Formats: sequence, C-alpha cells, structure tokens
Amino acid sequence: LELFPPLCFPIMAPAGACLDGVRPPQRQSPRLLLPLSLLCAAAGWLAVRPAGELVGGLAAVGATTVTDHASGAAFPEELDKGQRLVATGVRKKFGAVKVYAVGLYLDKGSSLWHDTSPTMRVRWCWWGDADAQAAALLKEAPGKATLRLVITSGLATQEKIAAALRDSVEPRLLALKVAKADADEVLQAFQAAFLKGPALKPKSVIVFRLAKTGVEVSIGETYRVEVKSPKLAHALLATYVDRTAVAPKFRDEIFVELQRKH
Repeated sequence: LELFPPLCFPIMAPAGACLDGVRPPQRQSPRLLLPLSLLCAAAGWLAVRPAGELVGGLAAVGATTVTDHASGAAFPEELDKGQRLVATGVRKKFGAVKVYAVGLYLDKGSSLWHDTSPTMRVRWCWWGDADAQAAALLKEAPGKATLRLVITSGLATQEKIAAALRDSVEPRLLALKVAKADADEVLQAFQAAFLKGPALKPKSVIVFRLAKTGVEVSIGETYRVEVKSPKLAHALLATYVDRTAVAPKFRDEIFVELQRKH
C-alpha cells in the first residue's frame, strides 16, 4: 500500500504564514490547508511497498536490478562506485516515441538522501521549490552522480543522440558564462565521444559519469572517453533536472525519490 505518493500538490497556507522562510501567496486562506500540508509531509513516511510493487515508476525484478515501468529497460540498483539509483524516466520524441530510458545514480553517502525533516517535506508541496532542489543536486553532483541511458528505439543513432544533447546542453553552457567559442569546442569534443563509439541499437547502454573534471562517456562494455569540462557536467545534468528539463516526469521523480528514500 502506498498513500498517494505525490500528494504534494501546491497548497496555500493561511495568509501571512511562512514555511521554511518562504512566504506563500496571499490569495487563499482556508483554515484546513495547513493541516493538509502536514498530511502531505507525512505521506512519504507511510509508504509501505511490498517486493515487486511499482515504486515511482520502478518495478523490482530482483535483488540488484529494477525495471523502468514505462520503457521496460533494466537498471542496476547500484553502480560499482557506491552509487545508488535515485529514479528512472523516459526521453520521448514527438510525444510518443520512447527514444531512451534514463536513470540517475547518486552516492549513497550524499546528504541529499538524508534531509527528511518535516520542514523539507512540507517545502515540497510548494510550487517553485524544485528550483532550489535542482540547485542543491547540481552542486552535489560532481564526482558523486551518474546518468545511465538505455536505448529503447531503433530510431536512436549516434548522430541523432549527439545532436539532441548538443541542442539541450549548449544554452545551459552559455548560461554558465562559458564563452561561445569555448562552448563550441567542448560540445564538439562531446559529440565526437559519441560518434567514435560503438553503433547504438535498442538496449545499448550509455553511461555519463559526472566527474569533478568533466564527463566520462561510456558506451557498452569497453568504450570509454572523458571530455574535460566541469561546466559540461553541470550543463548535462541540468538538461534533466532544471525548470525546462527534457524529461519533466523524470525530473519530478528524482526529487520525490530523494525525499522518500532514507
């Protein structure tokens, strides 16, 4: 049984109330809304999930592997560097074509797993807080996070994936005050990392290790190359977790799961 996991819809506290230093909008003031916020905070603690039941889009299929419900792609629960699976999602094209499944891993020792205070849980009920959570994740990620992609469509080629990622990463690099010429150089190296790798096909696995020095790209079991640029790592993760993320449901699931798992 799971008690409506994303019960965290935007809830307005009484006018003038302030939760965690954030003053809510003044347009509503029903007396029962603040208690509902507390109910929202409590929902995460009351979740009991039998083995094999869907958990935030994941279905357990064994002691060490879970399956993304939307795509059927398998993800190990942990990576070899002590990183734990946070959540999975699907990158779609044209609204229906599932191009690849994607999972985010985070160090088991990260403080982001452990901030389960009532205040933090209530904060998740308020619109706009995802920005703060994305900022915290982007700050914590270097050297502690990995993105794992599983190709789910025969339409996904090296060229298409590289071009799509470039389109998403470039504006985020420029937003980090990277000069256009420097951004072009980094993105060319990033694209080359794909084009030189093994041909992609359904079930091919791409791994992006978000290192402090840049992004390590792995395709399959043997191909591995690192693109040196800390800001590339930041921009790549932002592609999946910021306000305009390319897979919004995946972004939302990441934040829900970080608060749920402890």
